[in-house]
Amino acid sequence: MYQALYRKWRPNVFEDVLGQSHITDTLKNQVENHKLSHAYLFSGSRGTGKTSTAKILSRAVNCLHPVNGNPCNECHACKTALNGSAVDIIEIDAASNNRVDDVRIIRDEVVYTPADLTYKVYIIDEAHMLTNQAFNALLKTLEEPPAHVIFIFATTEPHKFPATILSRCQRFDFKRITPFDTEKRIRQIISCDGYNISEEALGLLARVADGSMRDALSILDQCLSAGLTDIGLSDIAKITGASDPDFIYQFSQNIIDGDLQACFSKVKDAYENGRDMERMVEDLLEHFRSVLVTKTLDSEEAASEILMATKSACRVYAHQAKELSSERLLRYLDTLAEAASSQKYLQNPRLCVEIAVTAMVKRPDLSDVKGLLERLEEVETKLYRLEQTGVKLSQKPVCDVFASTEETKEPASHMETAVSEEPQLTESLIPEEISEVVSDDPIDEVAIATEIPPVLEEGLPQTEVAAESTEPMTTASSDGAVASAWTSILEVGAKHADFGFRRIMEKCTVTEEENTVDLLLESEAFLNIARMNQYDSIVSKAVEELLGKNCRVRLRLKEEKSGGEDVFRGLMNRLNNYQGKITFK
Repeated sequence: MYQALYRKWRPNVFEDVLGQSHITDTLKNQVENHKLSHAYLFSGSRGTGKTSTAKILSRAVNCLHPVNGNPCNECHACKTALNGSAVDIIEIDAASNNRVDDVRIIRDEVVYTPADLTYKVYIIDEAHMLTNQAFNALLKTLEEPPAHVIFIFATTEPHKFPATILSRCQRFDFKRITPFDTEKRIRQIISCDGYNISEEALGLLARVADGSMRDALSILDQCLSAGLTDIGLSDIAKITGASDPDFIYQFSQNIIDGDLQACFSKVKDAYENGRDMERMVEDLLEHFRSVLVTKTLDSEEAASEILMATKSACRVYAHQAKELSSERLLRYLDTLAEAASSQKYLQNPRLCVEIAVTAMVKRPDLSDVKGLLERLEEVETKLYRLEQTGVKLSQKPVCDVFASTEETKEPASHMETAVSEEPQLTESLIPEEISEVVSDDPIDEVAIATEIPPVLEEGLPQTEVAAESTEPMTTASSDGAVASAWTSILEVGAKHADFGFRRIMEKCTVTEEENTVDLLLESEAFLNIARMNQYDSIVSKAVEELLGKNCRVRLRLKEEKSGGEDVFRGLMNRLNNYQGKITFK
């Protein structure tokens, strides 16, 4: 009769249990030194060796000729345990024997000495399925069992155990088996059975197994049952429903490039070829998670060690990490995670994938805070890549054009001279790979500015660097003293304000009424900047210095807007609080 691979290749000694040396070494020492516990709890995810270790331990404690803590598998006790005829090694499935009456049978039997072996061993699998009443019935027996009895509990959900049971057991937590150990074991089994498997297929098999050796062997068994002797990448992908890495790499690049037509075409092909749509979302989620890890670590070697990925895969991750900002990657992961959750409740999983892809390709609205952060981080990334080409950039915020600093007290002519000495960013200095990705978005124009601080939006004041060769704009104002001396007031106020003060305030309308001066600005954006930088206080001080009188200065909007949200206002508010901004020297 044919025997499944995971049963045929079940470990027979502690050294064969992969990736659990922290447990097997301790158990071997206990067997050698005769310091056995009366109860063990083996916990961990599926396929990590819990039941196999329990079987090995049950043979080791009864073996007549143990070898370095391992069972010899040759003596009478070991052979009867291996063929399943040992009456003193009792395996119980707690999923189907979870009642109080079943535990009472155990409690009544433990008092009898072993019939054939040294110890009577109870292996209780899926022990978390026992009811609370059954656990309570086992408490006294578990606390003070006879010297010839050993209990071994195996479970995937140790949190369901009562604390009274946990405190009476030695607990061992089994780790997930690493892809490296999985590949090593599969390669050994394949070579012994006379089959071949490609390295790409082996890598995909280890990744799909997700730390479970039993899952990996079951998938391999299915491939061999299909009559395959040379197992390739497409064979593993077809059986598991997973997407091969090349497909995921191309699909993810289409998403990054914003090619929605190509994305829909790939979803269509995958659906028609019988690919699992839920698995596709999981694969994309895992891919962009790997890109995020690579971007965060900023090192292919470190990412390769964390992700357990091949060098070619890490190169793909590193390439895409340079194109994406962290905010954009997090948005991708949020969208895919939501899609993975929604697929469980939709009858059409393909629709869920298409909705998720559309949301990922579509750029966020500038009125959204997360959208602004994503765009700003992309600009910062592009500026950093420009700096790597030799272009010198300072670490001052982009919004320093609105901030009050000591440097702004220098005359404009000095500023003009200083700026002219700095190298200008011209089109020839922009790498071709960067220039291709520059979009038409207002915020993206910062990345390729050709002069000092760029205009983020139409109407935003530029840095005052040119000599004041022209007369200020004529304002529609009343015949008061402030309006008459407005040009001089601007000159005095400019000495105590930032670069944008004169450019914004010279366009306002001045009206006076007794001791109140109203400054009417043309746009809400200018009004926000003026209020943010306290231009009213600056004007009030300038009036007092020139005219010798105290007056109340109010900043107001000249015309109310007819509706709609001022996106630029939200942008400026976010820029004011943004900490990672850069401008040119």
